[in-house]
Amino acid sequence: MHDPRRANLADSGLSWNTSGVNRASGGRGSARSGEIASVESAADRFGPDAVSGRASAADPPGLPFEQLDFLYTPSRDVAADIAYFTDVLGARLLFAIDDGGTKVAMLELSEGPPRIVLADHVEGDAPIMVYRVASLDRTITALESRGWRRQRSLEIPQGPLHSFRAPGGQRIAVYERTRPGAEAHFIGRQDFQVRRST
Repeated sequence: MHDPRRANLADSGLSWNTSGVNRASGGRGSARSGEIASVESAADRFGPDAVSGRASAADPPGLPFEQLDFLYTPSRDVAADIAYFTDVLGARLLFAIDDGGTKVAMLELSEGPPRIVLADHVEGDAPIMVYRVASLDRTITALESRGWRRQRSLEIPQGPLHSFRAPGGQRIAVYERTRPGAEAHFIGRQDFQVRRST
């Protein structure tokens, strides 16, 4: 039976099997601070509360996104790419899923985000930068007030997401982490053989 919701996920280039995913809500990550010049620039433009992370009664708030959680990366051969990332770069493989012929893997190259998602169903060469936001509705409203246009809405295991292309061709997505335990459901799963690099 054709599942139009699943087709929408596959068309977007952002999906993996979500059966059995914990749908509990909650969770926010910590923001990263930039260089001193960047912090001073942000304070000049948005006020001191934007830099400190404190909410302010005045609009606009600080930076619109919390953090870059995932680089959703096109892969023509997920197994070979896993071998390179793990054997040569020293990445940690979190999972490798084969869902009806669609292969997706998640890896870590550092202790913090972003995690690398290799996916053979993502078209093109450019990765999709997937940013977490505190409230998807508020973020979308704020972006639309500045001329941004909606392009695609869908669900990923972690929560609702909007993906789009910037005028320069960059691929960006914003999502609200309403299911923070979603990744734990997949950790350790390996559905296909990884070829070791030589």
